[in-house]
Amino acid sequence: MTELKPTQTGTSATSEQATFGGFGGDIGALTLRDSFRAYVAKVRRGDPGALPALLGVIVLLVVFSTTSPRFLTVGNLANLPSQAGGYILLAMGLVFVLLLGEIDLSAGTASGVCASAMALALNHHGNLYNVLKGGTFGVYLAAFVFTLGVAIWQRLWWAALAILAGILVLITGAAANQIAAIYLAIATGTAIGVLTGYLVAKVGIPSFVVTLALFLGWQGVLLQFEGQGNAIPTQRFHIVNAVANKNIPPVWSWVMFVVFVGGYAAVTFVRSVRRRAQGLSAEPLSLVGLRVAVLTVFGGLAVYFLNQERSPNPKLTSIRGTPWVVLIILVLLVLLTLLLTKTAYGRHLYAVGGNAEA
Repeated sequence: MTELKPTQTGTSATSEQATFGGFGGDIGALTLRDSFRAYVAKVRRGDPGALPALLGVIVLLVVFSTTSPRFLTVGNLANLPSQAGGYILLAMGLVFVLLLGEIDLSAGTASGVCASAMALALNHHGNLYNVLKGGTFGVYLAAFVFTLGVAIWQRLWWAALAILAGILVLITGAAANQIAAIYLAIATGTAIGVLTGYLVAKVGIPSFVVTLALFLGWQGVLLQFEGQGNAIPTQRFHIVNAVANKNIPPVWSWVMFVVFVGGYAAVTFVRSVRRRAQGLSAEPLSLVGLRVAVLTVFGGLAVYFLNQERSPNPKLTSIRGTPWVVLIILVLLVLLTLLLTKTAYGRHLYAVGGNAEA
């Protein structure tokens, strides 16, 4: 029998099939054109990624800038991160919930309970027992103890330690210290998370039902903590006020910019080089450089404008620099990204996805 040899055309077709079919996209370095074609194909399949959000931001900028001439002023744009910081942090936390195909309708009121506990503790020298009348303090402490027991029972050791430390802060009056008061808010949020997670994951109540009920419940707790239409002042507590309203000095704003942009450039470049060396699919270095360049330009412009004087009376008080909340958001963004992409917990989260039964 005569051995048949593959023709050049057949070999080329086989190579192209291996490159673009099946799992062939995981092998070999991509070119800039390949990356663009892959993104266009993904958008056509109904997976546009962050494109709708970016287009929405652009539309909002155009609409608001034409509606009000003050919208694009440096002072107004600098206020946006401070005003939206709380919502951004809530959205970052809800990403973990949405990855599992669940929902949390109580996140807003739950965060209000945490903030109210912190503010009350600061304004009453850490003594919540005297300010929370009618057994409210006892219910608050009992809720802490109950969620501590649930965390230990479910072997959520980090959550148990966080709640236990919160109990100690609560009963010892240590929340007179601003750092301890902030931690009391974090521990309260941890306890709320343990309760919500237990009702959804173990008891089996749908997250929509649980969080809708807790949404109403935490509203009642807020009314009990603050009263009808009242507000708890925190302006005289310099750490809390700085996190909410103060700015990083201009020099340190540039240092922050260099650290984050340089870190992003180093991580993406090293990842691309390593994947190329292992023969895996890797972004072209030109695309990496383009992303870093875009981030450098827009980030640099943002820091430059934020470092301009924004005070109407600079001789009386100066307002310059990047809001502290921006640094907090960036640090949490890095840490949560590492948690999702570099830990077993993050891989399990992605593996479960929106179908826990599967």
